Amino acid sequence: MLRRILSPLVTVVWHWGFSFHPPRGLIWRDTGHSITKQGFIFIANIFTICHSILIEAKPVIDEAFEQALRELHTIRDILRWGTSQFNEAGLFYGHGTDNAWDEALALTLHALHLSHDSGTEILDSRLTHSEKQSILALFRRRIIDRIPVPYLTQEAWFAGLPFYVDERVIVPRSPIAELIENGFSPWADSMPVRRVLDLCTGSGCIAIACAMAFPDAYVDGVELCNDALAVAQLNVAKYDCDEHVSILQS
Repeated sequence: MLRRILSPLVTVVWHWGFSFHPPRGLIWRDTGHSITKQGFIFIANIFTICHSILIEAKPVIDEAFEQALRELHTIRDILRWGTSQFNEAGLFYGHGTDNAWDEALALTLHALHLSHDSGTEILDSRLTHSEKQSILALFRRRIIDRIPVPYLTQEAWFAGLPFYVDERVIVPRSPIAELIENGFSPWADSMPVRRVLDLCTGSGCIAIACAMAFPDAYVDGVELCNDALAVAQLNVAKYDCDEHVSILQS
């Protein structure tokens, strides 16, 4: 019951697209506009209520996780349990997944150092105590802290490619991925793509995906934020594409 009360209070901030950027304070992620004093007080009150409810709910949640640690044995067990917990908690999806099962699966595979294309034969594999602890720790952070899966795993997929992400950048989920995969058809059908400019590059996912889709093109990823630039540089190094992708502060 406490989780169902907590869920809309915690997720409202994420739904509305707020983030914190010192010294500007709370801003809209999509527009960059600062929140008014009244708006900040309203959001602060929501967090205060959430904190109070979390203090009351913590013993109940801890008990459920201790029971899971004792009684769950296989990957299938822990995936089913995690899916049920996520559904009960009323989590918001949309950062690479759209359902509780896929969220539980992504966190489980990450904790076990298994690839996303692992076969179903692993589902009945028994887990060690330490493996269960690692998985349940991620589940707990997802439920209690409402942290999106890509920030917990530090990986997000875009245009069929995995990228490093953390809280310094927005999780990639742009419809531009489909345009890149389709070669910007029909607009680029009659001309070769030689130069690409990715404004507000963030993690660099669009810039790098364009470089992969158009190997003869030179791509500039432009970003103001130093933190985001650092993440973009990590992804350029990951794909060893610095000859085709330049990350610029501007």
